[in-house]
Amino acid sequence: MNLNLKNITFVIVTFKSEKIIYECINSLPKDSNKIVIENSKNIKLKRELETKYDNIEVIINENIGMGASNNIGIKKSKTKYAFIINPDTKFNNDTLQNIFEVSESINDFAILSPINSDQNYPNYKISSDNKNINENILNVDYVDGFSMLINKEKFKDEDFFDENFFLYLENTDLCLRTKKRGQNIFIIKNSFIDHAGAGSIVSKDLEYLRNWHWMWSKFYFNKKHYGYFNALNKVILNCGHSFHSECILNWFERKMKCPYCGAETDCPTPKGPILEMDFESQLSSLESSAATTTVTEVNCESCAATNQLEANATSGECAFCGTPFVQQPQSASVIQPQAVLPFSITREDGMGLFRQWIGGLWFAPSKLKQFARDIEKLKGLYLPHWTYDSDTSTDYMGERGEHYYETEYYTDSEGNEQSREVQHTHWYPAAGRVWVDFDDILIPASDTLPRKYVDELEPWDLPNLTPYADEYLSGFQSESYTTDLRGGFNLAKDKMVPEIDSKIRWDIGGDEQRIHSKTTYYQNITFKYILLPVWISAYRFKDRNFQFLVNARTGEVQGERPWSWVKITLAALLVIAIIGIIVYFANK
Repeated sequence: MNLNLKNITFVIVTFKSEKIIYECINSLPKDSNKIVIENSKNIKLKRELETKYDNIEVIINENIGMGASNNIGIKKSKTKYAFIINPDTKFNNDTLQNIFEVSESINDFAILSPINSDQNYPNYKISSDNKNINENILNVDYVDGFSMLINKEKFKDEDFFDENFFLYLENTDLCLRTKKRGQNIFIIKNSFIDHAGAGSIVSKDLEYLRNWHWMWSKFYFNKKHYGYFNALNKVILNCGHSFHSECILNWFERKMKCPYCGAETDCPTPKGPILEMDFESQLSSLESSAATTTVTEVNCESCAATNQLEANATSGECAFCGTPFVQQPQSASVIQPQAVLPFSITREDGMGLFRQWIGGLWFAPSKLKQFARDIEKLKGLYLPHWTYDSDTSTDYMGERGEHYYETEYYTDSEGNEQSREVQHTHWYPAAGRVWVDFDDILIPASDTLPRKYVDELEPWDLPNLTPYADEYLSGFQSESYTTDLRGGFNLAKDKMVPEIDSKIRWDIGGDEQRIHSKTTYYQNITFKYILLPVWISAYRFKDRNFQFLVNARTGEVQGERPWSWVKITLAALLVIAIIGIIVYFANK
């Protein structure tokens, strides 16, 4: 491994660390490359550092957290390796030299680190499959974030630090993802570094904030890698950020802002928090354990859709086919949705999009364009959907194909001897396990509308989901779910298959892959029941119902179109006539 000072850039993230950062930088070689991310907007510190030290760049930045700040430094560096260090660390005289010498015994690594001088606070965890190269190189599961030498070639841009970690556990997350990819993390046992710890905390407020971030990071880390338990209710604020309910309520006692992005909130306790419900515990007794509400609904005799009506409504038309209701509405107890995306496109704008779509249809019946002028034919409807989260692990058996080429000789049509390279494939057995985590797999909870059209309305801006309130349904209709919780998850499994297969093929490697068998295990399954807004119109032509949908968030239009066979026949006759005329004059 060709490690040297020229191919390393030191990345230091600071926040009110002016009292300690000089000792850190002074411990580094004078001619080393250094990037400092200054998150407290201290212009004076930037000028002093760039004046005092060579080969240093100081970036003034908003306080966007450790993960995002480290990513800026890593991506800004022009060297093969980025050495992440905290400002409260100091290198010994032989720290780097010992790393360079020992690294000659290493063929491959993603992350390595010197060892903390104070072994009462070790900066690593020994790997369960420890295979040490020699007495000075220790194979570990993770290293602390105050000292991490990162081989940038082993990471894609998105595989550096997860920027959702503002403070704490961003290093643990990075190391866990690295080990899952089968890459090496090493501790150099004869290379020492001094770490003071928590040197940048200068006030009780910052101490409180540090403790809060520790709680939040721990919650997010467990959610990301191990999923939610039913007891860990997730609260999603209007800004889209999620928190453990107890943590966010404690925070609201101090500030009425999202602690992650600073967005204002209206009330000290979020109304109707959006909960990720535990799948297994709710499956057998959903109706009894989930929130329910009484609604007015009527079944359409024409298309069998179950329409939910506004309170006190007794008549109307089916939103799906336009048929007037014949049956009397009935009261029913249904599961209350947990979240909703409100309408953001008006009826008038939706009708404009509808007309624009119709205008682009060739050979559409004239009656269709007449129909489009009637704005009352466009109805607002909330469509029911499930979302599912799940951690998956998949055991597989297959084969890895590696190409090789042989020269083949043949005689061409003119009797000359030729040669060509012919590809062949060696196949080798392969087996293993892959992990893929899924978040918010979206499944329509009704089959009343053609699924292909509903799917084509995606994407939906799910981070903007709002806790459900009855007021959102005022002036609109909605449909009850007809695809139950288990059936929805089976459909979600089908959506997971391509990504799991892709991960398996990546894990097998080689030039080609065969998957003979696989068994997928689903853990920490959670779900939400949500309502998504559409403008819908129904049009009857030649004894058939045609439906047109407008995504009331993005304006995407989908639908089944009728054809005017009269127009098609006339167009065909016109083409035939033109061809006949051309042939006639060509033969004269």
